[in-house]
Amino acid sequence: MKIIIPLILFIFITVKLNAQTATEKIPEVKHSIKGEFKLPHPLHNKVFKNIIDGIADVSVYYQYPVNNLTIGGGFKFIYMQINDVKVNEKLAAGMQGYTPFAKIGYEKFISPKIHFELSARGGYSLLYFTSRKCTDNGEKSKPQNAPFAETQVAIYMLANERLSFGLLSSYNFIFNKFTPDLLCLPNFPGFTAEDSKGNYRFFSVGFGFSFFLVPGPENSYMDF
Repeated sequence: MKIIIPLILFIFITVKLNAQTATEKIPEVKHSIKGEFKLPHPLHNKVFKNIIDGIADVSVYYQYPVNNLTIGGGFKFIYMQINDVKVNEKLAAGMQGYTPFAKIGYEKFISPKIHFELSARGGYSLLYFTSRKCTDNGEKSKPQNAPFAETQVAIYMLANERLSFGLLSSYNFIFNKFTPDLLCLPNFPGFTAEDSKGNYRFFSVGFGFSFFLVPGPENSYMDF
């Protein structure tokens, strides 16, 4: 509910602005650099869902439009922490993920100030797990690699003819399993081996910006 209410308010405001600016010229999508900061929420795999807290899901990428279709690529960083209370042990453990990706999407202005995007991304994640147990065993980190996929919906509001800010939500897949050996544990306390089955999945919600690299027409509604 904390996520849904701001999203409803944002959509309501954009619809009102859309009605107020209906006579203005609707811009075209241009090639751009985008940045995102989202909060991830673990799902699906029972152990992953119950003992990990999502901290950050950050992406930066470039995209080029072909009419309203967009293609591009970029880099994604995720960070999550293991909740020591849930494992009954002071692990000081975390997971970092580094993911180069390619993307394809559909982006369109629905008013002179509002544009939305639907997109899909695919890449390869390089995951690194750290914990006090591994450090005590002389291991700095435990690596794990896997294919990555993400779908996202975003809605943006222009601040000027090049820069816009928006709300984003995405569903993420990392095609591998979260197992106790990644934290140098023999097992997850309170869980069975069956509880580790299933790929990593997490839902992320947050904010982003879009910076168009080509300015709008001279008679744009707002000077840059």
